[in-house]
Amino acid sequence: MLHVVAGGLLILFSVWWLYFSKSAEDFLSSIRVPILWGYGHYFIFASIAAVGAGLAVNIDHITDHTALGDVGVSATITVPVAIFLCMLWFCKSVFNRVGRRMPFYLLLLSVPSLQLHSAPGQYY
Repeated sequence: MLHVVAGGLLILFSVWWLYFSKSAEDFLSSIRVPILWGYGHYFIFASIAAVGAGLAVNIDHITDHTALGDVGVSATITVPVAIFLCMLWFCKSVFNRVGRRMPFYLLLLSVPSLQLHSAPGQYY
């Protein structure tokens, strides 16, 4: 159970660092950009909340209180983290005009490999 708690803290600190790494006030100049920026945060906040629910599912899996398999349990954290990363990239890079050359599809292709290699059943 300690590895889930430690992993959850690492995810929390990483999300915090990525979100606050660059201030948004420099590129929120027109009326269109702040509206899209604000609506993009619905997905950012929802994915962060889903990570918390995924941590609870992982704890339930360790204590044998869920019927989900290893891949399903690992998807409860991997998919919300991937959604967070995609939406953060969209909000920060597209509006900031920096990092547009980053191949977005590579991020999406890395999600299944992360999910398959992070199955929680292999650690205990």
